[in-house]
Amino acid sequence: MPDSRNQLRRIYVAGALMDYSLYLFMGVLYFFVLGLGGGSSDLGIVSAAGGACYVVAAIAGGRLSDRVPRLLLARIGCLSFSLLVFGISLCTEIRSVILIFTPVGVSMGLFWPPIQARIADLAAPEGLADATGRFNIAWSLGKGFGFFSSGVLIELFSSLGEDGALRATMAVAAIAGVLPFLLLGESDPSKEQNAPQDPEIGRRKNGRPYLLAAWISNFAVFGAGAAIVTHHPKWISDMRMEEFHSNAFLAAVFISQTGGFILWSLYTRWRYRLIEFWVVQVAFGVAIAALPLYPSFGLTLLLAPLVGLGLGLTYQASIFYSLDVGVERGRHSGLHEGILGSGNFLLPLLGGLAAGTCLGNRAPYLVAAAVVGLGLAVQVAVFWRSSRSKAKLDSP
Repeated sequence: MPDSRNQLRRIYVAGALMDYSLYLFMGVLYFFVLGLGGGSSDLGIVSAAGGACYVVAAIAGGRLSDRVPRLLLARIGCLSFSLLVFGISLCTEIRSVILIFTPVGVSMGLFWPPIQARIADLAAPEGLADATGRFNIAWSLGKGFGFFSSGVLIELFSSLGEDGALRATMAVAAIAGVLPFLLLGESDPSKEQNAPQDPEIGRRKNGRPYLLAAWISNFAVFGAGAAIVTHHPKWISDMRMEEFHSNAFLAAVFISQTGGFILWSLYTRWRYRLIEFWVVQVAFGVAIAALPLYPSFGLTLLLAPLVGLGLGLTYQASIFYSLDVGVERGRHSGLHEGILGSGNFLLPLLGGLAAGTCLGNRAPYLVAAAVVGLGLAVQVAVFWRSSRSKAKLDSP
């Protein structure tokens, strides 16, 4: 048991370091593309290529991790990420950046689902929710520090010129990506054994409807969050508000999301219960719909915690139910990440397309809120169908 706790701590730290290096890199990537002469279309291609690859790779990587040592796959993901990022730092053409960045999604698909499934292997059944909560807090902090560090390092390397500072920061991100590779290497893959499967866990709790609902909400809510991150700066600019207002709102959302992970780890009554799960989604949808309708900086800051708490619970629920099924944890964690990635990919795209309609810059928010509402309706249908099926089975 002490050895399992030690391995879990290593996974938490590895997750934090991986997201630190990833978002240290992402914090400068788009500026780097613009510096090479790219435009909005190039930014879209870069984002879409990496995002689409991640969706496919996460599903495949999760399935594969049920058959081979999970941490071996995660280490391959770490090392390949570092090599690819270092390669991008040497690029002089946009097409080279696109070509090398696309398989970064594959690297992340090999990393995240396997280590999430490994958490379920190591944690006791009654401690799974606490373990996933700690993991979520760790990567969330790593992500925040990564974005923050990108700005600090650009300033630190400013003597190299703008292009040199961006390249140097990416090189640091590549080096940082090696750290989780080394940390996870303390475990001997030849001795790693995936935990025995227990199909009775999900059956005892009638967990399938909760799992489906969590995946639906994760697609809709995290996709809506990605749409906000993508389009909020443009809305702020169109409203002639200061850039600081956009950064302050997104920072408040991020802090609230991390706080949400802490809250939903301490407050346990939401598990296999619907009231909190659905109330949080309703509040999230109302908040993002209200954002463009009442352009007030004070109001956006008041709405930010509703957005962050919604992101926190839907992700926490999705990863918890995915791993609590007791069978094929790698496959389920891969689907969890793949579904999340598809929402992150599709909703910003739909919002951008809708912005060309009569709704203008309000469209991304309203489209995102509509998708959250539709997701809730589908979740209700899932539970209604499940209750009818159960009633038929129970009837004489």
